[in-house]
Amino acid sequence: MRFGIQLFPSYTAPELVFFAKRALSRYPFDTVWLPDHLSYENVFVSLAALITQTDAHAGTSVTHPFGRTPVDLAASFAALSHLAGERGITVGLGTGAATSNMIRKQRRVPMVREMARFLRELFAGGKTSFSAFPNLTDFFRLDPAAQAVLHLPPAKPPEIFVAAGGPALLRLAGELGDGLILSNFSFPTALIKQGALEFALAKVEEGRRRQNAARPFTKVLHLHVCVARDGAHAVGVDLEAIDPGMKPGMTARVDGLVNLEVLEFFRCHGKSLLVFVR
Repeated sequence: MRFGIQLFPSYTAPELVFFAKRALSRYPFDTVWLPDHLSYENVFVSLAALITQTDAHAGTSVTHPFGRTPVDLAASFAALSHLAGERGITVGLGTGAATSNMIRKQRRVPMVREMARFLRELFAGGKTSFSAFPNLTDFFRLDPAAQAVLHLPPAKPPEIFVAAGGPALLRLAGELGDGLILSNFSFPTALIKQGALEFALAKVEEGRRRQNAARPFTKVLHLHVCVARDGAHAVGVDLEAIDPGMKPGMTARVDGLVNLEVLEFFRCHGKSLLVFVR
């Protein structure tokens, strides 16, 4: 099992780099993740600063198919990949947090599916017609007869991890993704004891059987925690005050969200990455 860390974007890019450097100086985290919240600084600018000023492998956790045209998203990740070189980057892709609900999201699962396919084709240096992606074309009012291409595709195509909670996205993650991102908010202890993780991974395996089930696949679990010198203060932090996307009254208390069972479950289920979300 490997360990990563996600930094919440309620800081400027220089501050995020400072926090990442401090975290990496204390533990060799496998990946540093940043979420794509539209109401904060541009995630690609922050990731570029992080990649150029640290030796970290970096990724989004997560971006979504509603805030940027598919070509813009592909070009942004390609640029990050060129900066990262052999370290590579990871595309964490999902339907987006509540902070992106200012956008009228439609056909969420088909949009994620098409964006994952679109990114793969352009990362590989291919040229594709927008007519092959009807949901993206309709949502962004693109010309279906036009073709998309990256003139500077990444030398090392980014991996694509799909963030999922429901059955359709779980199957999609297994079918099209290089990995799966789960959150302990979606899988609290009560659901885990009822077999929710076994159900989730069964759906992922359904998707993997549709493609090459033998290909490498990483399972990522995000544990949302607060860090403070005073433990009582960390427990009592109002997360909604930090992130308006959190449910009203939700605090940083991890009782019922994290237990040893879920850690052991991930440790025993192949290639996995545990991410501490700060």
